Amino acid sequence: MAAPTLTEIIDAIGDILTEDQKGALVTSLLDGRVQQVQPGDLITAGLCNQMLTDIADLAVRVSALEGSGGGPVITQIQPKNVEISINSLLTVLGTGFDRVPEYNVVMLGGKQITSFNEASSQEALIFPVPDLFTGLPRTVDLTVETSGKVSNKFPVRLKAQPRQQLGELIVSEAFLPTGTLLADAEVKFGWDVLASTTLEDSLTLSLVVSNAAPAATAAQWQTSAANGFTPPSPMAINPGQTKRVDLTVRAPAGATAADLQLKVVGVDGQIQKSSPVIPWRVGQSLDPSSANAAVVASEVGDDALIKLVANMETAAGSSYPQGFTFKAGANSSIAFEISDKRGAGAPPATYVCSAKLMASEGDWAVSNLMGANPPPVPPGQDFTYVIGIDNNAGAAGTEYLLRVEARQTASAAGLTPYTSFAILPIKLTA
Repeated sequence: MAAPTLTEIIDAIGDILTEDQKGALVTSLLDGRVQQVQPGDLITAGLCNQMLTDIADLAVRVSALEGSGGGPVITQIQPKNVEISINSLLTVLGTGFDRVPEYNVVMLGGKQITSFNEASSQEALIFPVPDLFTGLPRTVDLTVETSGKVSNKFPVRLKAQPRQQLGELIVSEAFLPTGTLLADAEVKFGWDVLASTTLEDSLTLSLVVSNAAPAATAAQWQTSAANGFTPPSPMAINPGQTKRVDLTVRAPAGATAADLQLKVVGVDGQIQKSSPVIPWRVGQSLDPSSANAAVVASEVGDDALIKLVANMETAAGSSYPQGFTFKAGANSSIAFEISDKRGAGAPPATYVCSAKLMASEGDWAVSNLMGANPPPVPPGQDFTYVIGIDNNAGAAGTEYLLRVEARQTASAAGLTPYTSFAILPIKLTA
């Protein structure tokens, strides 16, 4: 874009200054060499900006003189020298405002404002910038009218409000591979992603891999998964929409074990979520947790030794609904609420509860304290399962996974065996 000419700048001043004032200003700016500038000549951006600054300063001075007769004068805005976001508070400082803020009329870019923050006064009018502007960022004029008198024009640079995504993403398993899991073979997973959000989003999809056996690293799994998503990453999603995400991935040669999760991250990182862990084990079949019961940590022992953490993320990037921090070398207890989710009319279930570390079991001692073998549980009823847990080894910062399960063992009309479980991370602290 071509730089403005001196003629264009002088014309743009409009009725702010008189003709004599315009001439005096130009003479001052150009060090008395007005005769060297011809109409249509280009001036530098630095000189243009300096002229505009001097013009604004002169306008304030002129308005101050006019305001000596009782008219309003804008001297400054706060915050100053920054772009003002839509819906943020703007403070207009000056003199000659009416002592009752609502008797003043602010015009901001042609939008009228007559309601002000209670902290406003005769020298300061405070209000949120209305969300009525388009084509941002851009500069608009600000004026204050009091008792029929209008202040000087003050330039305000407006910008759009920063994007703020609210709500959450919910990721659930849609389907898992069947049959025996093999290394160096393709497997297919499916998840449903629900956007319980306020804004549309574009989700980055990735496979989080933890506890991978050394012969096949997490990086090998992730390299295979990078181009295996359908739809591909990033995936557009609207508020309230549920989208299916499929992943075809080849298990690396030599793989024996890995815990897999789908991770979805919003475009600005404000929201993210990981699916429940899928425990991939070579030579075995997947055992997804049954929806007939839910296992939820409800209480811990000494809060100085162990803390229950919601939405815990591990160093490997895996996200879990619940987890724990545990003081190294300590011993405590954890209570779990086991909720039967079957419908009315189902026969009582016979549950057997247990808990164990999924790796490095020798670093811990886990014992059943209560509720491992409760009486038959009617549909919809809850019961409490409590374990004692002692840490015997491991340095601060070491992470573990605790699997807590409730196995229904009875077989009867309308009742078959199933297993419901939860996997919870534990991080040792000093």
